[in-house]
Amino acid sequence: MKRHRVTYLGTTHHGGWATFQGKGRGEFQTISSDLVDFMESVRDGEHFLTTAHLVTWVKSYQPQWLSAYMTDKSNDSARKTMPLLITIKGTPGGEIDVDELPTYPPGPVYAMQKTACMDQRVWSLYLREVLQPEVDCPSVVLADKFTCNVLKKSYNILEDELFCSAYLQPLPANTTSVLQPLDMGVMGRFKQICHRKWITEVKVVTAAEKRLSMIQRTIKVWEDMKEDTVR
Repeated sequence: MKRHRVTYLGTTHHGGWATFQGKGRGEFQTISSDLVDFMESVRDGEHFLTTAHLVTWVKSYQPQWLSAYMTDKSNDSARKTMPLLITIKGTPGGEIDVDELPTYPPGPVYAMQKTACMDQRVWSLYLREVLQPEVDCPSVVLADKFTCNVLKKSYNILEDELFCSAYLQPLPANTTSVLQPLDMGVMGRFKQICHRKWITEVKVVTAAEKRLSMIQRTIKVWEDMKEDTVR
């Protein structure tokens, strides 16, 4: 290691990002100096510097650069995809569930969960309302060994309740990253398009507006995902 210290410290190579298909990010050559000045001014004012600050600055002061940047991106055409299950952080039966959820865009299946995590209730909802209508031939549902995925109730829903020719098969222990590489495949591409959409959106302030904006963005991006990517 010490022998190569000078080489390591002097390198300007960007390491691969797992969620961005292993591609390092280049510098904003045409606006980098102005952007750095803005970043320093925010810090001089003893404010936290966030990505939202940078995006707002680019949208406000570099619209031509932003337009050229977005034009250069590929336009992903929509193809057939499964419906979304969107889990909202909130109390079932609470204010968000009662007042906000009915106003969300139609199409996805919405679930309310205190920590926005997958539990037995949300997983059962997925099996019944998302998976079952999409199964039109004998299929195998591959799932990691997360507790709610492999409980007896999950097997009973598929085999005894739904009769949808889908069979639940848990992955072997410690093999999820090898057999189910969603981060490099589906999720990496999904995050790329989400970032691209977010840059062009109008700024929102309230928590309710942010939730709705994220839902609308997720729906749009999922519709734009190519079938080959999901496969």
